[in-house]
Amino acid sequence: MTSNQKPNVSATAQWLTLDGVMPGFTTNQAPRSRDLEGLLVRTLWADGTLIDHNFEPDGLTWHYLTNHGDRRGYDPCEVFEIDEGLYYLQFQRDDRPIEAPSVFFDLTRGVGLSVIATIDDVTDGMLTVRHQFEPFTIVGSEPTGAMPVVSPVDAKGQSTCEIRSGIFVATWREKVVPRGAVIIADRRDEHNPRSRGAVFGLDSSGTETVHFTFGTDDTDGALLSTTNPHQER
Repeated sequence: MTSNQKPNVSATAQWLTLDGVMPGFTTNQAPRSRDLEGLLVRTLWADGTLIDHNFEPDGLTWHYLTNHGDRRGYDPCEVFEIDEGLYYLQFQRDDRPIEAPSVFFDLTRGVGLSVIATIDDVTDGMLTVRHQFEPFTIVGSEPTGAMPVVSPVDAKGQSTCEIRSGIFVATWREKVVPRGAVIIADRRDEHNPRSRGAVFGLDSSGTETVHFTFGTDDTDGALLSTTNPHQER
């Protein structure tokens, strides 16, 4: 390739695999929050399921109280503070490694949202990772915020949800490199945007899962453009 030639972005065989791009995402990350350690949060889901979340240092003990038998377990997790009273929890289930939940607890408003990423059977031309949005309420809190409303999934497997005014949860999926991502983006200050998220998918062999978080508070970069997700096209 000469200096005047542009790279062929359609040459997908040259794309890095998920385990190949991971070091670039995980080198510089935002600090984790310790605010929830020692806290027990009970959540109520649309189907009547109750789940206890007991936050421990670097881990989460969970227990299904109804509808799913006596299911319980422990998973290492990462917790990030997004805004006052709004926390983002990320983990991969030890009992079902093909699932990686992203859970958003709005302790101020008494509501929350879970986005469950699941790896499907790998088929040529099919998206490998799917996302399921499940809102919930927090037991013991009087919900003061509206339940998150999720946009329909588009042809590229993308969907968005405004979890607080100016704070959005979004998903995207890719089939060339089998992966999907969940992102929570704070766009209240367009000159100082912040985001957190996780990528989940398969490694270069197509058999092992790869799961990592990303996002920093580094504001040294330059803002290239802004997009209003509600703007009509």
